[in-house]
Amino acid sequence: MISVHEFGVEKVHSTRGEIWSPVFSISSDHFWELQFTMQSPETSKFCSLYLYKSAKYWKHNSNRNLPYATIFIKNPVSGAFISKRRLSAEALSKCQVGTGWGYKEFCLTSLLPNYIMCGVYFGEIKFESSNIEIPKSLVSIWIDSFKNKATCDVEFSVNGEKYFASSQILSQRSEYFRSMFTSSWSESRIIKAKELKQEFYSNEPSPCSGMSKNNSCNGFFIEVTDFHHETFLQMLGFLYTNGVVFAKNPDSPNNPLMIFALADKYLIKELRDLAKQEILQNLDFSNASGVLFQIGSKWPDLKEPVMDFFIENFSKIRETKEFKEITTEPEKFPDSSAMLAELLLKLVPKVK
Repeated sequence: MISVHEFGVEKVHSTRGEIWSPVFSISSDHFWELQFTMQSPETSKFCSLYLYKSAKYWKHNSNRNLPYATIFIKNPVSGAFISKRRLSAEALSKCQVGTGWGYKEFCLTSLLPNYIMCGVYFGEIKFESSNIEIPKSLVSIWIDSFKNKATCDVEFSVNGEKYFASSQILSQRSEYFRSMFTSSWSESRIIKAKELKQEFYSNEPSPCSGMSKNNSCNGFFIEVTDFHHETFLQMLGFLYTNGVVFAKNPDSPNNPLMIFALADKYLIKELRDLAKQEILQNLDFSNASGVLFQIGSKWPDLKEPVMDFFIENFSKIRETKEFKEITTEPEKFPDSSAMLAELLLKLVPKVK
C-alpha cells in the first residue's frame, strides 16, 4: 500500500526562506517532515524540496525497512505534477535523524503557479521478520464489526441497511457525533422512539432523520435517509481505519463529491480534505461542468478552484457534451442560471 502526504503553499512567488510541513508518520515508528524553499531570484532560478527524518519523534529502534519515496510538487487545481523525483530506500536509510534528503535544484520557479501542493508518496513498508504470522487484518475486523451488534452502542439505519458502531470512536473522530452523544442534544432529544421520530419528521429537520435509545445494542439508534448506504459505509470505515476508497465512476455512490458532501455534513475535516483533493486531482474538461454546477454555492472553498479551472479551459469545456446539456436543459441543475451569470461576468471583461 502506498502512503501519500501533502501540504499546500500559498503565494509561492512572494515567499522566502524555509517552509515546513506538519510532522507526519507512515507507521508507529517512522516520522517525517517536508521542507520547501523558494530561492531568491538573485541567487537561483530553482526551488528546493527535501524529506527530513523528524528529530522530535523518530525512534532509533525501528524494526522496519525503510521504503523508497518520491517527492513532488504539483498543481492542486489540475492535479498535474510539475516535478517529481525518487529517493531510493538506500538513500533514506543513510539519512540521519534530523537531516534531510532531496534536491537543491528541484524545479524551475518559473514553472510554479502561485499555489502549489508539495508532497511525498512512499512505497510499501515491510517487516524485517518473515516468520511473523499475521492474522486477519485489523482493518477487516473493524469493517466486519459494522455488521455485528454484539459489542456496539450505536445502530445506524441507512436507507434500510443496518450498521453498528462505537459512540466512543465516533465521538473522537467527529465533532458532529461528539455533540450528538455528549451534549444536551442527546440528553434532551432521546425519548421514546415513536415520539422522537414524530418530532424529527414533523417539526425540526436534522442531518439525521431520527435518533433514539436503541434497545438492540443498548445505545443509540440513528436513521439516515439523505445518503446512499455505500457512501455512509465509506465514512464509517474512515473513522475507524483512516482509509477511504474513492470510485472513479461519477455515478458511483462512492465518488469523491458524494464523500465530500457527507464528510462536510458530519464535520470530518480529514475526510473532507481528502475528498476535496481527489476532486481537484481528477478535474478535467469532461467533468468540470458537472462538478461546478453540482456544488453551486454550497462550498466556496471547493467552488473557487473549480471555477478557476473552468474559466482557464472554457474554450474546450464549452464543447463538451456535459456543458451543452447544462445550457440546453438548465432545469436539471439547481442554481444553473446564477452559476452561468457568474461565469459570464468572469469571462467577459467589464466595459468601461
